Amino acid sequence: MFSQQVLDKHNEYRKKYCSQLLISSKNLNKISQDYADRLVTFVETPPNYIGIRIEKLYYQTLNYKLQGK
Repeated sequence: MFSQQVLDKHNEYRKKYCSQLLISSKNLNKISQDYADRLVTFVETPPNYIGIRIEKLYYQTLNYKLQGK
C-alpha cells in the first residue's frame, strides 16, 4: 500500500536522525483525504491560507501518479 510505503520511508530517515517514529492514523488519513478531495474541485491552484494556518500541499497539474518505494 502506497501510504505504508511512504510512512516506512519517512521513518527510515527519522530513525537515521534519532527522531521519534511516526504512526499511521486512519482517522487523520480520512480527514486528509476528504480535504484533498475538496481541494481538487478548485479550478486553479488551491486557496492560499497564509496568515490563517500553515499547511503543506502537494499540487500537480499533470496526470501523473506518484509511485511508492
